[in-house]
Amino acid sequence: MPVSGIWWPATERRARAIETESGVLIQVVGMDDLIDMKRAAERKKDLDDVEILRHLREASNGKNL
Repeated sequence: MPVSGIWWPATERRARAIETESGVLIQVVGMDDLIDMKRAAERKKDLDDVEILRHLREASNGKNL
């Protein structure tokens, strides 16, 4: 289901692949994109997550999580 406010191809380009110990590549979005996606979904549980994620980002001093 598409969510307004997010341009998915841009999000996919910014995603990075992480290789597991078994050699499987997993695409992972960055913290800023995750916050944007949850904000765009506008569901209460996602908006609650946005607050938690913002605190985690601030606690990490801007490091890429």
